[in-house]
Amino acid sequence: KNSYERLQKKAQDLLPEASYKWAGFINEGDLKMYFSMCDLTIYPYTVAMSSSGPMAMSIAYEVPFIASDVFNDFFSNKNNLFERNINSFTEVLHMALHNPNQIIENIKQMRKDRSWPAVAAQHVESYNRVIERNEV
Repeated sequence: KNSYERLQKKAQDLLPEASYKWAGFINEGDLKMYFSMCDLTIYPYTVAMSSSGPMAMSIAYEVPFIASDVFNDFFSNKNNLFERNINSFTEVLHMALHNPNQIIENIKQMRKDRSWPAVAAQHVESYNRVIERNEV
């Protein structure tokens, strides 16, 4: 069995059928609808990637999310990151479900920090530092 089928089987074995929907591939035009229906998204990555499309969508749509600690280097506020063990996952999941506003505030800050104007300002600052070093 491939990983996808194994995860489907695990969901069927562990979760009540009405508590989740296995949608498979989601067309890009339907993403907003699916994210608008989410209370929380979970990213249990085992390896950090430079970007996560689904996580970026959570940030864009301000959908609360929790993620594994492989993203420690990417976030200054780590309250929605869990260690890759059941106790940490359960603790962070509980916090996220009972205090989603805290995570939404973090997401708003992430959006602000990663906006085009903010990134452009960081680039200008970097270029100015290089120019200053070369003039001295």
